Order: sequence, then structure tokens, then C-alpha cells
Amino acid sequence: MAANVYYSVCPFGTGNLLSGGSPTIVVDSNGDATLTLGGATQVNNIGQGVCVQYNSIISYISSITDATHFHLITALGANASEQASTAVTSIHHEYASLSDAEAGFTDSNHINNLSLVDADVVANLVCYYDHDDYTADNTKVVFDGATTDSTRYVNIYTPTGGTQSINRNRHSGKWSDTTAYRLVVNNTQVLKIQNYARLIVTGLQCKNTQETACNVVYVQDNTSVDIHSFICMAPADTIHYYIYVGGTGTVLLTNTVIVGSSISTYGVWGIYMKGDGTLNAYNCTVSNTKNGATRSDGTLNLKNCAIFNNGDDFSGTLTADYCASDDADGTHAVDISPGETEATDWAAAFTDYANGDFSIKGTNAVLYDAGTDLSATFTADIIGTTRSTWDIGAFEYVEDSTPSIISGCGISGGGIGM
Repeated sequence: MAANVYYSVCPFGTGNLLSGGSPTIVVDSNGDATLTLGGATQVNNIGQGVCVQYNSIISYISSITDATHFHLITALGANASEQASTAVTSIHHEYASLSDAEAGFTDSNHINNLSLVDADVVANLVCYYDHDDYTADNTKVVFDGATTDSTRYVNIYTPTGGTQSINRNRHSGKWSDTTAYRLVVNNTQVLKIQNYARLIVTGLQCKNTQETACNVVYVQDNTSVDIHSFICMAPADTIHYYIYVGGTGTVLLTNTVIVGSSISTYGVWGIYMKGDGTLNAYNCTVSNTKNGATRSDGTLNLKNCAIFNNGDDFSGTLTADYCASDDADGTHAVDISPGETEATDWAAAFTDYANGDFSIKGTNAVLYDAGTDLSATFTADIIGTTRSTWDIGAFEYVEDSTPSIISGCGISGGGIGM
């Protein structure tokens, strides 16, 4: 079984998260560590992938109990060696950007191999928000080059608390500029993934601020890529794609929110499929774009998606099953706006769609219990709520009307319990 390695990413930088005092650490024979602060102060935005350095030893947190108790592993995933009480040099995030992590996680200080198959590891890149001044990660990221397979792959995610991190670093289903990691870039793409046999992305917020032709997420010529619990934004009045899938392979897109700022007269596509591959988009919400979901080539399968308030909700020859749209297109379709005033119907379906809150308003909403069971593929919604009635859209309705945020996203089929 492949070993898991963990390296953290934080726009705060790689500075020491400990200051003052005389901190020490004890590591037992199983790699379990106890930190004694000794008068030091500590930033608590730590968890999986954070580097702990003592003597000449460099270790990484693989799970955390609290701010002073955690499990440590080596750069290659073995338990850290036993260590009597010794001074801690630093506790720090390993990379200041996801781009730095992509360039560095296979170097001689980490996996030391471009092939994750040969190294026999799963590379977990864990993304934290900047706890200091909330600066976004602002460098374009291109994943292209590492050799992966179905069991040894790259896994990118934001931690959700519990054994993953002290603080939750994932969005709560709505865009956040403060207490959630976000990737905001002014470039032709924000996140580009190509030539991977296997890669998983969970819980990111991505925005492209470029005012000319651009993409937010560009996926091309991969074997298998999963994108889960994602929020995707960009300027509306420019030619761009929010999520573009091209070439070969299969992409699974679940619990993703794509929201534009207006229905542009330009060529703006929410979900766009072009190539010889397959895009399966399940329980996604797309609003305020010119073209909600479009197939140019290849195969585009939509299930349980809420695609509304777009210039054209669906375009091209695609499969839409148990989806909600303004025109009730597809099989087992739901008309999300049957009344005289579309905005009134949208307001009845969502908590606050105009401000990016696409949680379901109640059991009387047309989206409630209107989807089909996809639990063979995934089991939870965008914020980790277990799906039971299988509502349409990125959110599962919860009875008290306050989305319950829990650790884990319930992805089956190769995820790392995020």
C-alpha cells in the first residue's frame, strides 16, 4: 500500500509559527509527538503537512490531536524516529504557494522522484489560509509532469479541522476572503492540470481576475481527475471558461459552485466539454454566466445539477438527468422557475442566490428531494453534510436551515477522507 506524504501550503509564507520561549518536543517510537511550549507563543493554523524541525531532524504532521499533540512522519511517509526531549527549531508551513508546492514536492528534499509510482507514495498538498492578513495565493498553478497511477497520485485539499487541522481552512459553500484558502490569479489560467493519470482536488476557491481571454480551471489530456467541493469565479465581461475540460480521459466534478457576475454578451462558459474524453458533473450549481453547461465534443453527463439564470442553461448535445434549469431541459427535469417572475422562483429555491449562497431554502423548495441517489460515487455535499434525500445542486438541505459544517467530504473511490 502506498505511503501518504503531507506538505502544507500557506500564503502566509514559511516563517516560524513559534516565537519566544524555549519550546521542546518528545517523539515516541510510534512517531507520536508532544510539544511543550516553554513560554513560546504558537500560531494555531497548523495541521497536516506542517513541518516540525528539531535538531537536524525535519518531520511533517500527518494527523493532529491538538496544538501540542500530533503524529509526525518523514518526507517519505515513514514514522518519525524516536526522540527524547529536544529543542524545537521551527514549526512552519512548507510552501508559500501551491505553485511552489507543485514545483518542489518531487525534489531531493521531499519525494526525490518525479514518479510517485516508483516512490510508492500519495502526495497530499494541504492548503491553508493566510492567518495574518488573509492574503490570497496569487500565483498560477500548472500540474504537469509527475508520474501517477490509480493508487499513487496527487491529492490537493483544504483541511477541515478534526485530525486534519486545528482550524477549519475550507470554505463553507460560499466564497470567503478571510477564513478559507483561496487561489486568486490574474493570468490566462488559475489552475491547469494536464498529463496526469490521477489527481484529486477538494475544497478550493479559485478566481481569475484577468480582464481578457482566460480560464479559471483548465483540464487537458488526463486519465482521471476529480474536482470536489469547489467554488469557481471570474469576471463576466470577458471571453473565458470557468471550467474547461479537453482532450482525453475522465473528469469527475461534484458539489461545485460556479457563479458569474452578470450574463455577459461575450463567450462565457460555466462548464465546457471539448475533446474525446468524458466529464461527469454531479450536484453542481451554475448561475449568472452566458452558457451554463456546454458540450462541444466528447461526452458531458450532468446529474442533480442546478443550472439557472444563465443566457443559455444547456447548449450542445449533452445528457442532463435529474437537473433543474429555467427551461426544464433533460430527463426527470425540474423547472426551477415556473412562475411569472424567475427571480422570485430563484429566491424561493435558494437561501440567498443573489449573494452567492446556494444552500436550499427548505423542504418546499423545488430542489428538495428531487435528485437521484449517487452514493456509489460520493456521499456528502459541498460542506460535508451527508446526503440523504439527494437534493439538486451543491447543497443538501438541513432541517434547521443552518448548514452543518463537518470534517470530511465523503468522497468514495480514492479520496483521502477530507
